[in-house]
Order: sequence, then C-alpha cells, then structure tokens
Amino acid sequence: MQRELLFELDDLLNIIGEKLQLTTTQFNRVETAYNNVANWLEQDEAFFKKFKPSIFPHGSFLLGTTIKPYNKEKEGKNEFDLDFINFLQFDYNSYLPKEVLDELEKRLKEHGTYKEKIERKNRCVRLNYEDETNPNNKFHIDIQPACPDNTNSNYWGENLNLRVPDKEQQAWKYSSPVPFASHVENKAKQVDRTKLLEKAKQQDKKWATKYYTDTILAQAPLPQSVPYQYKLPLLRAIQLIKRHRDVYFYNHELENFKTSSIILTTLTANSYVNEVSEFEIIKDFLRYTLNKLSTEGMNFSIANPLNNDEKFTDKWAESPQYNEAFVMFIRNFSTKCYLIDNNTGTKSNFSLLKEMLGEDIVGQSHQVEVDYIQQQRKNANLYVAASGIIGTENKANNIIIPKNNFYGT
Repeated sequence: MQRELLFELDDLLNIIGEKLQLTTTQFNRVETAYNNVANWLEQDEAFFKKFKPSIFPHGSFLLGTTIKPYNKEKEGKNEFDLDFINFLQFDYNSYLPKEVLDELEKRLKEHGTYKEKIERKNRCVRLNYEDETNPNNKFHIDIQPACPDNTNSNYWGENLNLRVPDKEQQAWKYSSPVPFASHVENKAKQVDRTKLLEKAKQQDKKWATKYYTDTILAQAPLPQSVPYQYKLPLLRAIQLIKRHRDVYFYNHELENFKTSSIILTTLTANSYVNEVSEFEIIKDFLRYTLNKLSTEGMNFSIANPLNNDEKFTDKWAESPQYNEAFVMFIRNFSTKCYLIDNNTGTKSNFSLLKEMLGEDIVGQSHQVEVDYIQQQRKNANLYVAASGIIGTENKANNIIIPKNNFYGT
C-alpha cells in the first residue's frame, strides 16, 4: 500500500478509534462505583481489613484499552466492564478458594445497594450496574480476590506475582496482572518516536493533528483517563483488534467462545516492533499469529510473558471450540486485511471496514472526513496530488480543486 494511502487509512482508523473510547459519563460512573466498592471492602472488620487489602484495577482498564461494547440497539447489548483486584496479604494455603469468594460475596450482600447486583462467577464476584435512562451506560465490575504467590516481606519489591481463587478447580491459580500491564506499556513506548512525529507532520488533514502531534511525546496522564491523542499506536491497534473481535464473534453467533482480550493483547504486544501505523501493527499481529498457529496447531498456547505459569489459554484444552473459533477469526481477519492492503479503491475498503468494525461507526467516521473535505473545498483549500490523493497541502504540482457553486460551469 502506498504511504499516502496508508496515512489515509490510519486517519480513518483513528477517527473510529476515538469513537470507541468510553464517554466521560461512562468513565465517571465506573470510577465512582470502583471507589465506593473499594471503600466498602476495605472497611470490613470481620474478614478483609485484617489482611491489609489493596485494591487496584487490572486488564483493559489499567492499560487504557477498554472500548465501548459492540451493539445493535435492538439487541440491547450495551455493556462494558471493569476488572479489579482485591489484594489480601495472607498465605493462600490458609484458605480454600471458595472460602474467600464466599467472604467477598457475604460482605457485598451486607450493602443495601450491592446485594441486588451480585452475580457469582468462578474466579470473582460480579456487580451488575444498570441505567434505565441510558442503556449505553450499563456496565459490570468483576472483583477478584488475590494474595501473594510468595509470602516473604519483600513481596511488593520483588515480582508482584499473585494467586487467585478458582472455585471449580478448587485451587489458587497463578496471576501477574501488574507486571503484564507494565510489559505491554513498555512495548508501546518502543515506538519509533521520530517516525511518529514525522507522520504527524506529513498528514494532510486538519484533524490528523489531533491524533498525531508532538504532545504524544510528553508525559501522559494515568492510563485509564488518557486522552486519545496521548494513546500510543500499539494500544490504539489493540483497541481496533478488540473491536473487530466483538463484531466478528457477535455476527457469527460465537460469543460463548470469544477470544479474551488478554490473549489478543499478548499476541499484539509480542509481535510489535516500533511501528507507527495502526494498520501495519494489525498486519504484524496477524502474521505473527498465523505463523504461531501453523507451528503449534491445536497445541496453540499463550502464557503471560512475565509469568509462564499463568496460562491464558488453559480452558482451551478442555473446550477445543475456543481454539477452533479463534482460528476461524484470525483467518477471516487476515483475508479482509489482505484485501484492504491490496485495494486501490476506497469504496471497497469502506465496505470491508463496515463488516469488520461495524456499519454505524465506520459510516459516522467517514462522514467526518467528507464534511472536512467539503469545508476545505468551500474554502478553496483542497488540492489533488499527481498520485490522486486529495489533501489540503499546496505542494508543487498539486492541483487546486475549485469550489462547487452548484450551478454548473
């Protein structure tokens, strides 16, 4: 794909990406709920307080890769989630997993609001939050108890490895969410910043400055509240991959076997090498994954890069449908990206992107481009290059596109 066309595609993907971010209202509701639940658990005199609880988010919320859920309003699938750890300082051999989960459920039931929201899961307790005035603000919080994988006094200064309860297997399983998040963030920071800034300057469209400016080189806010212009290309690409995952598994009625976000995040981070283009990062992810699948086949396995004992695909061995659904998803994804990469017409790419990311969000994002181009043409500030690329930069040999007066020549 020509560099100019790649920039155009990334430009559209970033308009889509910004629309995938949680709204301020959605984020504030989650943040308030998180703080309130954390305070309620920390104040529990009967069980939790004596173990010096420390509560923190993990997963997509910690990384800043949470996205709005894919939904079609008639189905009412308007739910996003927050995962957080309730870290307790005790020896995991002292309690059965079920005992700790029971204590968590018991404490939540003591609260007048939470007792109506509880849903018991295998490794956590879920609180379901409704919003009758706006279904798009519906979300749930998964609260997962955890304790140290080692019990020495240097725990926090060493490996941050945890054990989490698994009720079905009656075991304390390995988990390292904080080292994992640091690993992905460090990979994202390996971006070639010189090329990233160059890309910003070479973008023709006005809104590109919003997505690629030198401000991306500055110290960013906390991950969960980071504005889109601070989000590094790897994290943006992960969000787009997750969006296509949601669309694909919903449309193919395979939601029961949907690939988890942590698996997609791991594969994307493992395949990442300094790239600045979101589309190129997605292509690298697909090449890496297809190669891994061809090598491992049905033995395909993904572990936490910072703790090999934590297997993200452990349930795939028991339910091979997860593997089968994942293979179909990756092959379908790869085929569509190949077609986009080799198309010369934007109309075909729009149709493919609508299939991959959702008709409404791609249509709305494309309209942003159309409105801007029309405004620039009205201002006599629109040019066409010899390559056929339309932009606002008056380079040598570029031809100005005249205003449309709507009454003929």
